[in-house]
Amino acid sequence: MSTSPDNKKRLKILIETLNAIKNPLDLRDFLYDLCTPAELESLSDRWEVAKLIEAGENYRDIAKQTKISTTTITRVGRSLKYGTGGYKTDSHAPNSNLNHSLYKSLFMGLPLNVPPDLSKRAKTNGISH
Repeated sequence: MSTSPDNKKRLKILIETLNAIKNPLDLRDFLYDLCTPAELESLSDRWEVAKLIEAGENYRDIAKQTKISTTTITRVGRSLKYGTGGYKTDSHAPNSNLNHSLYKSLFMGLPLNVPPDLSKRAKTNGISH
């Protein structure tokens, strides 16, 4: 990835920030605030494709099953083969530190265009509107 020194610095800070977020609710809220619905959908599509490719599914079956474009599937496949290995890092998967049913309730099945109910969260943090 070719980026300016300023952008590399900002990316480093973003990575450090993401790494520092330990609470799944905080991470979800951070991603909802940081990304557009289309960006979240794109990220989740790529992650799903990576898991399916790693499981041995062929690209056409993945496209049929997920309705994700073959261009995206090919890009993910290329990253898996020639990239930095980030998709293959075991620490990215839901693990024993995060109960799988909690993970699913936080991130799966949520409409991407509807943010979490922040009014309840604000009340618990002592913030009123």
